[in-house]
Amino acid sequence: MSLRICLCVMLFATLSVGATATASQRSAKPADRSIEFSALKVLRTPSLGEQHDILDDVPGLRDVGLSIPVRCTVFQFDSAIGWMSCEPTYPSKVPSEITEAARRFGERYSISLQGVEYPQGGYLRTTTTLKLVPPRLRLEKGETEVTPSREFSFARTPTARDMSQNFPDRAQRMEYGGSVRVLCQVLPDFSLGCPEAYPVSENGSEFVRAGRTLASMMVVEPNLKNGEPAVGKWLIVPLNFRMPN
Repeated sequence: MSLRICLCVMLFATLSVGATATASQRSAKPADRSIEFSALKVLRTPSLGEQHDILDDVPGLRDVGLSIPVRCTVFQFDSAIGWMSCEPTYPSKVPSEITEAARRFGERYSISLQGVEYPQGGYLRTTTTLKLVPPRLRLEKGETEVTPSREFSFARTPTARDMSQNFPDRAQRMEYGGSVRVLCQVLPDFSLGCPEAYPVSENGSEFVRAGRTLASMMVVEPNLKNGEPAVGKWLIVPLNFRMPN
């Protein structure tokens, strides 16, 4: 009888230890890992067009830009690439539209995860400052130098069909044209990233979006006429919209 009682006590103790261990495992949360943003290899940053769209969607932001400290979670897209979801470090002090702008900006980053120890079952966390500086401000501060468009050789320019397809509907109905100047930068594939356009005629404001679209279709030759590499150079593309025949 005493042996049976002893065995029962031992069995109960074993089950209790097992249940405690299981409960402990269930309550344990995966450990996140923090990493300096400078230690991450950035594969992609928001394009000029994406930056412009983000700035343009928030009233007043286009003229002043955005500089805000954020905390970000790096999610695994696959074993080698990640993307970020960011929010302001002090969200209660930031308007909701700025929070949304920061989120959209962060999501357009691609991060290399090669050689990075991603926590099993947890997340990779980092902090940084997201900066969106309107190209126009860079120009006004002398931080960006514009190369005259005549110094470039163009491998592709908009066709008459491109112009016709992007001609604003209202202007086409009312039968008037307009002129814009489009600020662009030469991208690594020699296409143009065009964040801003400025009207230079009476009705030019209606052609701003079309101007950016058409200028983005252009492709330049790898080198300027003086032999300098074209990639990274800024230029202003003048576009005149006339009523299609």
